[in-house]
Amino acid sequence: MGISGQLEPSSGFWFRSIAASNQMQCQYSLIGRSGAVDVLCREEIIDGRRGSSWEQLEDLIRHHLPDAMRFGTDWLPTSVFIIAHGTPGHIQIGKRSIPVFELVRCIKKWSSSAKLQHVHLESCAALQGVTTYDKKRVKAIKDVIITGYDQSIGDYGVDISQRFGSILMHTLSLEVAALTPTDWEELNSERLWHKVEDELREQLGPPTGNELGAGASESNTFSAFRVI
Repeated sequence: MGISGQLEPSSGFWFRSIAASNQMQCQYSLIGRSGAVDVLCREEIIDGRRGSSWEQLEDLIRHHLPDAMRFGTDWLPTSVFIIAHGTPGHIQIGKRSIPVFELVRCIKKWSSSAKLQHVHLESCAALQGVTTYDKKRVKAIKDVIITGYDQSIGDYGVDISQRFGSILMHTLSLEVAALTPTDWEELNSERLWHKVEDELREQLGPPTGNELGAGASESNTFSAFRVI
């Protein structure tokens, strides 16, 4: 994401922090072209000789995500986390500004799996003006939970929003791990997400002030968090 002072892409930071925490209760993968972890953690989708960012994203989803969604011969209910800059209702992929619902529709189409049940958008204000009612009118994605933020969460590197993203991943994994395989459809239920939100609220406590950005806490970031 080009965050000043950050030594590797946000996805690499997340992957390393999750691996180090030993808290995840589910299978997780960092999707990329390389098989070497150090190289994978430094990969970014950038317009260039490999094609546009949009073309690269499609290639990763089509050819790498399906393998990450399997455990043996079984398809697992899957969450996809996208880290990118955002504007109200849109995600910036390279030079393209993509409407949120269009991005989610394409991810589901490219993955060719009904097991894609959740897409998290780690992007400033991307869910501003986006509603559950509008999502349900888009038949292809009406059963996909979308999470993200309806305000700018700042670009202060690893110290705020990325820590919150890691906490979100941990919390979701614990809630899903408590389900039996026959209950996995609950991953896209409002009941499950209420439990995730309640657990996050308990962990983070009340916001430390009214502003997001420099000096804000994870609890302030949670105040901008939305489930669609």
